[in-house]
Amino acid sequence: MWDSDLVSVIVPVYNVEKYLERCVCSILSQTYKNIEVILVDDGSYDKSGEICDRLAKEDSRIRVIHKQNGGLSSARNAGIDASSGAYIGFVDSDDYISPVMIEKLYSAVRDTDSQIAVTGRVDKYEDAREVVSFKTDSVQRFDRKDAVRELLLKRIMDVSACDKLFKRELFEDIRFPLGETNEDNAVMFKLLLRCDGVVHTDSADYYYCHRGESISVSMNTKKALLMDKNAEANAELIRGIYPELEREIIIYTGMHKMLFYHTLLKIKVYGGAISNEEKEILRSSKAFIKKNYRYLMENADAEKNLRTQLRLIKFNLYEPVLRLKRLIKGK
Repeated sequence: MWDSDLVSVIVPVYNVEKYLERCVCSILSQTYKNIEVILVDDGSYDKSGEICDRLAKEDSRIRVIHKQNGGLSSARNAGIDASSGAYIGFVDSDDYISPVMIEKLYSAVRDTDSQIAVTGRVDKYEDAREVVSFKTDSVQRFDRKDAVRELLLKRIMDVSACDKLFKRELFEDIRFPLGETNEDNAVMFKLLLRCDGVVHTDSADYYYCHRGESISVSMNTKKALLMDKNAEANAELIRGIYPELEREIIIYTGMHKMLFYHTLLKIKVYGGAISNEEKEILRSSKAFIKKNYRYLMENADAEKNLRTQLRLIKFNLYEPVLRLKRLIKGK
């Protein structure tokens, strides 16, 4: 296989002293050796920065950036700006990757003349559960429109930047939006629209570790509003280029409306305050879901819980069920 192109792996670091070494060691242990690891210490106040510096002394492939806290997007952007690789990948500092992930992704983009390669993901939970997501049985290449379709339907990939390898040119004038926690959703469709091809490997090599305190697993009104805004923007972007994907756009929008609806309704049921604007979005989200119920059910056939939620919304039972759950829990 080729082993000439430098691959830059960008790792944003913020208060992850318990997990950082495991993450970095998994990257340094790659079978593909021509890598640079850019650790971006985003103003950590634990020992993460010290760990970064120590690891850099132990392996010359590591570069460390220390900066004031600016959030995940700011850290990733700093890593992109400092990187030298022909290809760029991202790993969150509390996650880790299999020893062959970069080799497989790099071989896939080169073998298929693609600009993005995607691997499946293993979701690891604190109760020791492991759930494999987005794994395929064979290597599959998609042209631009089909890749957009797959991302809309979220069947074999989602908007996460961390389980992918990108050709550097894709980021020529694209950066992650500052101050947002829904940063991947804001850029991934734009990146796909610059590709001639996206390839999916036949393995699951990214280990996504769910933690209770992690920014990625927390949901609040602000994050839900941002997700809704980004989903609407993506829908309009794709609709303007591929109007023939309207069914897929409806499903994509509907899935985000469901998440938004659940988040706001749960806040309301458990005694939280929601604004008049949020009440209106709650009403419009429910109306959208009910209007497009058939499309959403067709796409949710493999997810029992999702189908149940759709039925509850359709028959106006979602809020009563949430209130019953609250009563049973005694909260």
